[in-house]
Amino acid sequence: MLRAIFIASFAFTVCALAQGSTAIAALKLLPKDAAKRLARIEAREGAPWPERWYFLVHDPGTPLGLREYVVADGALAATRTLSQFADTLKPADVIGADAVKFDSDAVASLAARYSVANGARFGSVNFELGKFGEKSAPAWRATVLNDKGDALGVLIITALKGVVERHDGFDNKPVEVVVEKPPVVAPPPKAVVLKPAPTPAPAKPEELLTKPFITAPAVVAKPPQERAASLPQPTPKPNAMKRFGSSVKKLFGN
Repeated sequence: MLRAIFIASFAFTVCALAQGSTAIAALKLLPKDAAKRLARIEAREGAPWPERWYFLVHDPGTPLGLREYVVADGALAATRTLSQFADTLKPADVIGADAVKFDSDAVASLAARYSVANGARFGSVNFELGKFGEKSAPAWRATVLNDKGDALGVLIITALKGVVERHDGFDNKPVEVVVEKPPVVAPPPKAVVLKPAPTPAPAKPEELLTKPFITAPAVVAKPPQERAASLPQPTPKPNAMKRFGSSVKKLFGN
């Protein structure tokens, strides 16, 4: 963590103490129609900002198809139809100013961090911007130099989001500085108010007349004869005279 803090502080100090203009700030000094036809950006020995920015624009009205704009000290210093950085330009070389979102000071910050991560002393950067990225996408080609002017490595950084696609000459990547965010405290839950169940409305008189009534089945009374037959009958008792005759027979033997 201390190493990461040192790298971040070093890169911040390099960018904060230097004076000059960034590439995007200088690009705004070009005529709008020329900025739309931007093809290349060049600068040398930026630490992190160079003394001059060179903007190569496709111009079909010139013999070589190019026009170079030079920005120095925050002002447009020169314009010419020749350049030391390109012989000719074609419409296919145009990237346009809107494709440049990742500025040169951020490129220099990455260069300083890669230098420190590989045990080297950062000096300056040679800037090139063109179709150097994957599938010929607009990208920075930053040649990183030490304090003696010797090349340390080359970074290929996308011009739109600042993604490092290649880091030739640098074996180690810089440590990312992780900024811890404070924990997110969830708000207390809201009290749930239970609403009473709605009281059903009383039925209207006309609804009572239309609703069917449930009636019990009618009980049919049976005739008296059937009721008597269904009742249990008592067992008949023997006749008194028959009982007396039976007793006399028992006494006299017959």
